[in-house]
Amino acid sequence: MTEEVLGSSSKSATSFRVAGAYVAYKSEECERGEECTTTIFVVNGVSGRYRPRPGPVAGVASALRVNADGVAAYIDTRDETIAVRAVTRSSALVLAESTEIDPSSLALGNGWIYWTEADRPRSASI
Repeated sequence: MTEEVLGSSSKSATSFRVAGAYVAYKSEECERGEECTTTIFVVNGVSGRYRPRPGPVAGVASALRVNADGVAAYIDTRDETIAVRAVTRSSALVLAESTEIDPSSLALGNGWIYWTEADRPRSASI
């Protein structure tokens, strides 16, 4: 983890995940008295090229996963709403939003993202 304190805000990079040549991590920036924002980064560790990334999201990102193709999936929690998000080669996607998603259920494999919502399995092709 790296952390930098900038006046009234702090920035940290955490939750590093590696698959094949790709590294995914999250960067959180927090202003004093404000909600933190999180940005997900995916970089090819061989070429040093970053994948296009979504803008910062307000809330807490967790359960970060990455596959050998450089696709990242993560859970974004804001208030009581939980979202399943993905970062692919060309876009940032919101796959589901609900108050009934189990954040610990997120999995990534064989071209699919899997999660549980309201005790029922869900999936999306990536």
